Amino acid sequence: MYPGRTQSKKPFYVSVTAIHYISGVCCPQVLEFPEGSAIMIEDVKKVQKLSGKDNDGAEERYLINLKGKEKYLYRRGQRWFIYPQKDDYKIFGTVPNDFWEG
Repeated sequence: MYPGRTQSKKPFYVSVTAIHYISGVCCPQVLEFPEGSAIMIEDVKKVQKLSGKDNDGAEERYLINLKGKEKYLYRRGQRWFIYPQKDDYKIFGTVPNDFWEG
């Protein structure tokens, strides 16, 4: 289990607007939710490549700042997702009912 994945075992997929540099570095800029709301990513603090049996080392974890709170954002291939926690409504305002389990 990854750190930051404490409340929900189900990933919540989001759209991400990102800058792709010539060097191959990808820097996410905006999180966009299915209902249409968007949040600007204030800072990308750290990027880690994750390895495991199921992802062949193709997964990355970004430690980002959203409204002053640190959150993990994951990327597997071209899909972006987060593992939501109960207190995320403080960051995102209103969230969809299926945003978290439990």
